[in-house]
Amino acid sequence: MDPGMETNAKASAIFDGFTVFGAWPNRPADIRVETLTATLDRHRVTRALTICAEAIQGDGMTGNDRAMAAAAKDARLVAVPVLNPACYPFCLNELERMGQQGRRLFATFPETQEWEPDCLAFRPTVEALAALGAGLMAEATRPSTVAGLLRAVAGHDLPLILVGANYRNLGEVLAAATVHPQVYVETHLLAAVGGLERCLQVLGEERVLFGSGAPLGYFSSAFLRARFAAVTPKQMANVLYGNTAALLERLGCP
Repeated sequence: MDPGMETNAKASAIFDGFTVFGAWPNRPADIRVETLTATLDRHRVTRALTICAEAIQGDGMTGNDRAMAAAAKDARLVAVPVLNPACYPFCLNELERMGQQGRRLFATFPETQEWEPDCLAFRPTVEALAALGAGLMAEATRPSTVAGLLRAVAGHDLPLILVGANYRNLGEVLAAATVHPQVYVETHLLAAVGGLERCLQVLGEERVLFGSGAPLGYFSSAFLRARFAAVTPKQMANVLYGNTAALLERLGCP
């Protein structure tokens, strides 16, 4: 039996806060939607936020429509549309289009899409998200990206999920969370020893969200790091499921 599946049998329900499907240039990984759903089956994942890779690096509208179609076919999936401020002003049109379809959680990837959080084109996107009452998942694997994102959302009532916290920027992530009470941390790259425990100590047990990055990354690697962290059963249940579910309920996500 897959070790991730075996330990999952002993764990609470799982809400995977970060999955990606589609096609990723220059990466030979099999990340078809069929591979994603098979991964959810294998590891008994209850629900999952999912993003279409083409929306990150290609046609945002087509990729977002693919994510919506995948979610329509599999009730476990919650589509998260991607915005690219480098495509201003079209990103605002896409935000409006997806908002009209009930989306209240969006994602953006400044490092992969090669734009800076301090850029002028990002400001109207943040304002539009706040006006919609939406939340934002943002790629942030570098300390400078974390700082830029925090400056961009300052003064706005906007939940911000930092995706990709890791040993290089964890201190910056935790510092950001003490400044902005609506910063959440997603865990798929959180491989630093004691990293999850540090997040819970600084943020409390309600702002840490389990994510796997599957199938672009290995589900078991992310899951087992979280499952065997030195935390209480209540904290574990919140990280693995409750926190993501509560955030989506707050945002009014379908």
